[in-house]
Amino acid sequence: MSSSPFFTGKMGGFQLSEARSTEARPVPFPRPASYPRPSSADSSWRQASPPSTSSWRRHSATASTSPPRSLRTPQRTPTPPRRDSLFGSESGNWRVNAAPLKSLRKPSFDDVKLGMVFHLPGKQNVKDSLLSLELNEPNRPWDHPAVVVGKFVQHGQEFVEIRGCTTFHGQQVEAVKPKHQQSFFLLADNDEDVAVHGGTRLGRMAPGSTRFCKRTYVNLSWDSLYPVKYEHLELHNGKLPIQFDQDAVDMIQCRKPF
Repeated sequence: MSSSPFFTGKMGGFQLSEARSTEARPVPFPRPASYPRPSSADSSWRQASPPSTSSWRRHSATASTSPPRSLRTPQRTPTPPRRDSLFGSESGNWRVNAAPLKSLRKPSFDDVKLGMVFHLPGKQNVKDSLLSLELNEPNRPWDHPAVVVGKFVQHGQEFVEIRGCTTFHGQQVEAVKPKHQQSFFLLADNDEDVAVHGGTRLGRMAPGSTRFCKRTYVNLSWDSLYPVKYEHLELHNGKLPIQFDQDAVDMIQCRKPF
């Protein structure tokens, strides 16, 4: 018999059919007797896994009983200024758009009134005046307030006549001058002491005028009248001139004791 890969007999056909049916049958996977136990690596992974639902609920219940946290107040961002307040408007700040304050200027010679108070600077600043630079020691009008009691023009130069003022270094006239000289000093209206004393009289200010801050006297003695160029006088304390009223001006001009 020759060996051939094909066999056409009945027995051969049965065996081929049986073989095909045998190959189509699924082979069952062998079931092991027991599954292998997890390794140590599997155990560590489970420990690092997130908690179960029940543990999360227990944590939530515990957290609800703890006191609430104090929340930090957020810092407010500064609000930028309004445009109208920067450039000035009816609703903005009037000071922003206000004109700068003008420096006070001494009145012109024509506007000077009798009874106005100015400041006579030190003699180093008064060198070309009719006022003598060599005055007696008791008569020192330099660097003191001065009351205008007259004005005139000489050789085209503007002059004023002044009487000096003094505070006697905070003392009353009674402590400085003898009794027969106390009436030569007029007590000027001031914020410290206006009670007439020592034979003096009170010289009041014109309505709307300021007054001296300290107790001040106007010297009415015979040798206390000085001519000086008006250009040398300055504003008293950098303010508008104090203005005596007419009654006080009359007392200052009388040039005699009360």
